[in-house]
Amino acid sequence: MTAFRFSLAILLCGISISALPAQQPRPRGNGGVPQQPVRQERPLPQLNTVPVKRQPMDPQLRILLDNWGESSEKIRELRGTHQRQVFDHVFQVEKRSVGHFYYVSPDKGRIDLQPTKLEANEKSKAKSKEGVPYALAADRAERWICTGKEVLTINDEAREYEVFPLPPDLQGQNIINGPLPFLFGLKANEAQQRFDMELLSNEAATALILAKPLRPDDQANYSEARILLDKTTFLPKAVRLLDPSGNRETRYWFDGLKPNDSSIRKVVEDLMGKDPFKPSLARYKAIQPPLVEQRRDATPRESGLAPAPRSAILPVDGKGRVRIND
Repeated sequence: MTAFRFSLAILLCGISISALPAQQPRPRGNGGVPQQPVRQERPLPQLNTVPVKRQPMDPQLRILLDNWGESSEKIRELRGTHQRQVFDHVFQVEKRSVGHFYYVSPDKGRIDLQPTKLEANEKSKAKSKEGVPYALAADRAERWICTGKEVLTINDEAREYEVFPLPPDLQGQNIINGPLPFLFGLKANEAQQRFDMELLSNEAATALILAKPLRPDDQANYSEARILLDKTTFLPKAVRLLDPSGNRETRYWFDGLKPNDSSIRKVVEDLMGKDPFKPSLARYKAIQPPLVEQRRDATPRESGLAPAPRSAILPVDGKGRVRIND
């Protein structure tokens, strides 16, 4: 199980699954809600990453970041829908899913994913170097829930779940220390310390921002992120993530974003139950997350963390709309 699989959970909860300690399976108690886990510490991976050259921040980008951070501070609740595409560039497969998400400031989030219904003759727009379309498949049904103290990952097809306790320094307001804080409006001076950021386009309605992590713990999760920002709402319209190896790419397209809307609680209750952060897992099996270790003397390529090539940007037309058929 890789950290990249949890990129949307990271988006909402600001945590790195790969950096969390593993634990034994938890017993099920009241109504199937997991009880306190038995912690099993493991060493954090020692990374041998290639330093990213820091670029001076564009003044226009700094203004965007300041506005973004100010807008994000006002969000108490946020819900919406999304489409996800996961591209495996080694096996040339594209998997699709759709779902709902719910975020409560400062540290709670939930994402429900369901397989996309594909048409019989539908094909992937991604192609190999030889021009052959990738195989297209529906992704599996999954849920991720961040309670602020732990993260539950639920495989609804296998009826299994895993629990990852959050270290104290990633709980509460310190969630900004997670791997994708710019999605919450990281302040310009903090962004400059943690990321090499570049303003790729700045249209009337949208801005496209490239962020390359500078810290080894961030680099363990992704080599770059591209965020298409709505300049009216200062919420992401799309996010594209590239994993450290460059072999796996995930794109999210967001819609129906409702910050601080009076109908949020009723809609969320209808979609996710009365308490979205305490699901019933009475008939689900708890499994232990696998240990992930890395040799201290491993090179980036040996450890699967070789620097990734620069990927193409999210294509945007002259009106700020994303083109997904390129």
